[in-house]
Amino acid sequence: MKPRLLSTVLLFFFLHLFSQKAENDSIPRKKIVAVKTNNTIKIDGIFDEEAWSKAPIATNFIQRSPENGVPVPDSLRTEVKILYDDTGVYFGAQMYDPHPEKIAKEMVERDNVGNDDIFGVVLNGYNDKQQSLEFLVMPTGVQYDAKITNDNGEDSSWNGVWYSAAKINEKGWFAEIKIPYSELRFPKNKVQDWGFNIVRRIQRTKVMYDWNLVNN
Repeated sequence: MKPRLLSTVLLFFFLHLFSQKAENDSIPRKKIVAVKTNNTIKIDGIFDEEAWSKAPIATNFIQRSPENGVPVPDSLRTEVKILYDDTGVYFGAQMYDPHPEKIAKEMVERDNVGNDDIFGVVLNGYNDKQQSLEFLVMPTGVQYDAKITNDNGEDSSWNGVWYSAAKINEKGWFAEIKIPYSELRFPKNKVQDWGFNIVRRIQRTKVMYDWNLVNN
């Protein structure tokens, strides 16, 4: 489905996929606006295109487990920016880590998260709590993707065509993702209003973080 995005603001906000009723979800939800770019974004794991400097930052992640609701320490913060063009949506993320030499990384096959650190996004184009798509990338660049539904949970047999790159750097590690619109489901609305969350796992401490709180 090709959207009409030439003059569109793409608005993301979190949708708690597994809430039975939205009115029972009293947790405040964050929102972020993606920025339109007409410039080429190279998916190479380097945050060097000027367009990224114009995008707002999603940060202030919250621990999901093992201590649900605990804020992330500044030394392990995550900063994510979102762009879009006429072909797809882009995510650029810096995962800060004071010990980049300890970042967990294994060369595994696609759809095998192994014992790696993880960065990823979960998208629901219709914001309807029915079906979401999960896109994860590891520091080695290995991809994992899945469909998530209330009835069947997480189905990793679905394989989308999307692009990612990751690099460990002196600050921690960086990931870039491009998801073409052809891999996503969303309505033909001028303003796109999607359910959205961001996830990060630090494997050596067995801690999972989310941009918006997932209440265990």
